[in-house]
Amino acid sequence: MTLHRWMIVLSLPTLILIFIIPVSAATGPVIARFDLEVRSEFDKFADLDIAPFCRLGNTFIAEVSPAELREIRAQGIGYEVLDTEPFSRPYYIGTVESLPSRRVPAPDLERVTEAAGLAFYKALSEFDLEKYQACGFEPQEVGNRKIPLVYLPGGNLIANVDETAVDPVRDGIVAAVDQDSVYAVNTRLENFQTRLTLSDSMNVARNWIKARFESFGYTDVTLSQFWCSDNRYGLSGYTDNIVCRVEGSAYPDKVIVIGGHWDSIVYDGNDPYVFAPGSDDNGSGTTATLEIARVLAGLTPKKTIIFIAFGSEENGLTGSWDWATDAANAGMDIELMINLDMIGYTDDTYPNVGCNYYHSYRAGAELMAEMGNEYTWLVPDVVLAGGNSDHYPFYQVGYNIAYADEGDFNTPGWHTVLDLTSRMDFPYMTEVIKMVAATTYTVANYPSPVDNALARDVGDGQSLQVEWDAQTDPSIVGYNVSWGTTSGNYSWSQYVAGGSAELSTISGLTTEQPYFLTVTAVDNEGRESYVKPELTATPHIVPQPPTGLTAEPGIWQVDLTWSANLELDLDHYNIYRAIPPGAPILIESGWSGTNYSDTDISSGIMYDYQITAVDADFNESDYSTIATAAAATFDQGVAVIDVTTNPPSVAEREAFLANVLGGIAFTRYEYNTAEESLNKSILGQYELIIWYDDRSSGVIWKDEDFDKLRWYLTYNTNVLLTGWRVAFGLSELTSPQSFSPGDFLYDYAGVTGSEEITDVDLQSAIGQSGFPNMALDPDKVFSVWDGKMGWIGTLTAPLGEVIYTFDSYSGANTGKTVGVRRDNTTNKFAFLSLPFYYFEDADAQAMMSDLLDWFGMEHTCDCTSFGDINQDDAINPVDVVLLVNYVYKNLDPPLPVVSCFQGTQAVNGDYNCDGDINPVDVVYIVNHVYKNGVGPCNPCLCNPYPGGCP
Repeated sequence: MTLHRWMIVLSLPTLILIFIIPVSAATGPVIARFDLEVRSEFDKFADLDIAPFCRLGNTFIAEVSPAELREIRAQGIGYEVLDTEPFSRPYYIGTVESLPSRRVPAPDLERVTEAAGLAFYKALSEFDLEKYQACGFEPQEVGNRKIPLVYLPGGNLIANVDETAVDPVRDGIVAAVDQDSVYAVNTRLENFQTRLTLSDSMNVARNWIKARFESFGYTDVTLSQFWCSDNRYGLSGYTDNIVCRVEGSAYPDKVIVIGGHWDSIVYDGNDPYVFAPGSDDNGSGTTATLEIARVLAGLTPKKTIIFIAFGSEENGLTGSWDWATDAANAGMDIELMINLDMIGYTDDTYPNVGCNYYHSYRAGAELMAEMGNEYTWLVPDVVLAGGNSDHYPFYQVGYNIAYADEGDFNTPGWHTVLDLTSRMDFPYMTEVIKMVAATTYTVANYPSPVDNALARDVGDGQSLQVEWDAQTDPSIVGYNVSWGTTSGNYSWSQYVAGGSAELSTISGLTTEQPYFLTVTAVDNEGRESYVKPELTATPHIVPQPPTGLTAEPGIWQVDLTWSANLELDLDHYNIYRAIPPGAPILIESGWSGTNYSDTDISSGIMYDYQITAVDADFNESDYSTIATAAAATFDQGVAVIDVTTNPPSVAEREAFLANVLGGIAFTRYEYNTAEESLNKSILGQYELIIWYDDRSSGVIWKDEDFDKLRWYLTYNTNVLLTGWRVAFGLSELTSPQSFSPGDFLYDYAGVTGSEEITDVDLQSAIGQSGFPNMALDPDKVFSVWDGKMGWIGTLTAPLGEVIYTFDSYSGANTGKTVGVRRDNTTNKFAFLSLPFYYFEDADAQAMMSDLLDWFGMEHTCDCTSFGDINQDDAINPVDVVLLVNYVYKNLDPPLPVVSCFQGTQAVNGDYNCDGDINPVDVVYIVNHVYKNGVGPCNPCLCNPYPGGCP
């Protein structure tokens, strides 16, 4: 029967259930997102040797195999699956703001995810890139090119430009930028007719650009060759980046790259082999690179400058990808990459110019904007960069970038034969070049930003201490520390002499007033770091509450950790504990470290912990935030982690669990894996965890679940994992799937593979290894399924003992494994890949009784002793007399007998389990003793046989 036929006759609730069961799922590699902003997470991911193909800040996107996903999960690294059909359509990257803010004609892109101001898109259909770009949205196609895994540190870095400072050299460089020179070079590039990659005139244009660099007196000018394939025109071959290197005098290993692409193309129906003038795109950027090289010629920068005319930008940024990747693999220390692409056009009198940046490094674009404000009549806009030019590969491999482009996009000329010098604004373009020339000189010759700056509270209410790493530049003579009460505005400063200085204490501050502080290096010419970190700190008298407090269960103890306070007069910490809703009680005073183990605990108690900091004058901070934990004692019996969603209802599940567990006391926890994190403090209290998951839709487990269950199973503990479609969720929603060492099911259940049987074909489960058969309950199974169940996970388990097999209605699946158990020495683990709730209660109860015996749980009631009032090991006439005397003559009562798990008492003599001893119970015992009637009922429900013991 097909799904479509069912839909004709099903009611709405059943339709909802059926719709959430996917008929099939993708197999093989997937595209996944990894958020690695926390350095420790980044380092763990880096150890796995998985190469991403796209970065959005410190969020990386990679194509990963099922085996790699399993290893990622085993390491506890979080991820999100973005696409189960990798590269079935092209991917693109662009700014988050661009697409919604522009009136793009057709929504051909799906925004898959976003981070760091960038969006990752997938084409929904045949994608007309030129159409989007003509509307001002300039996405860059993201191919499956592997990129180095490089961490970009955060922090608030801001440009540091003193507009009152005099720099005659920089002033002279800006003044030397010449509009006539700019016009002449740009016109010459246009006159090549085309600079199309692999065209006949390509080499001629390349040689002219190389000779132009050499004409300025540069001697290290080379061609960096790379292979290019032109998919549009079906050609492939070698082309070149033109690279001009100027060695730095003080820091040759610190590099500034500045460039723009020299190739051109048209997409307007004309033949780009004949005419593709590319005067703005990107004759303007190439011209600017050459002009800046000209005005800097003869000067020896402190840091190395590399000018590059990039080849084949119009064919997937091929040249910049090749050069940036080689630089990253070689470990080149590029302090800033400056890109110039389309800087010569404006369509109005408002001279805005884009100063673009990526991720947390806004400072380079801000520096460029400040140079524009100081030296030109431009109106700079500091904005997030897209992925549409040669800066993008440098960012992807881990370098900071700044990118200059025209404020008014050259829509009518872009990629057409109308991209001509006659349509360009050369006064405007000259101003842009001045701005970038000043930026290049500043980065190459001014001190670099200080590293590892930190502000600390002295603790006297009026002083702060600033620390940093001293720079090794011999020209550094001191450091400026500045501070103020608003961000970016510094009212006071202090000079610290000495190139090796790394400490400054500032006093006279206002208690409890937040301050913003910066530190810059100063060289022997009075120049400061061109970028500076901004710190925040507040002078206090009383210490601040400790932060980062965590509480974790240890074996009969709770382990606390927290972040160290930075107050210089800190003396110790006080540790407080409470049992909610009680008040905190001091349990440890004078503690000097940032970790503590509380061993004075009781089993089964959740404790609230708080920490305070105490200074040398015995001033004590407020309490920290609360961290809660219980010790791991594994002595509280059974916990059911119930992740099932309706149907069945909560009440139905609770009743079913009570029956199945046969009177054993248990604690049930609702757990929604989409929103919550499994609590180790809960797990650590129990001897047996039953993970019960009868959801009809397979749900991928969270990484935290694996981590915490692995922790739990390290000890002498037991787990029963049971539910509908659990194997499907554990196999990343793929079927069939194989498991290997490191996978949860392999490690604990010995399962080496799974396959989901989607046919409605299961009619019962056949017990193996002495386990009883289990029949489906027709009153629970959906009526349209006629007493059978579908979407059952079968298992391959050569390392585990089979305890249940598939009883197939069609016969096709008979004998396939659906239940296993495995004794792992330090733990026992059972897995039933079955819709647990949908079996007969008595059958499930019998199965559970056998499993509890195997787990070593003391769970069975002694039915004989329960009815044996005088405890002589038999139910006989003596017991009849005792009960009659109690009921009718008020003589000695029957003995209370502890007959259920965990101390649950049943009163001996209550033969019908109605909670009272009365004449009805006399009738029961008389019938049992003299007429062979049924024995007493089992008040603990631990016996699967109704009416008493068999």
